[in-house]
Amino acid sequence: MILWRFLTLRRCAETVVLSEVRLKDLFDSFKEAYESVALAKGIKLAIDCSGNAGDIAIETDREKLIAIVSRLVKNAVKYTDKVK
Repeated sequence: MILWRFLTLRRCAETVVLSEVRLKDLFDSFKEAYESVALAKGIKLAIDCSGNAGDIAIETDREKLIAIVSRLVKNAVKYTDKVK
């Protein structure tokens, strides 16, 4: 119970800094950062921004979004079996 209250208070204390984030730029930076690790496992990272998808921008907390997507990509690469 004490831990739950601490985590709840900690979450409330976090600040959110909103800014415009172009998703294509964000995804391209992740591809660049994780491509060598993925290729070592025989995994090809691909981003499909066909049509208007490359122009999508959202207003969000950039640092928090980077942390979330980074964890997702890192885990996807880590837990995907090596291609033989």
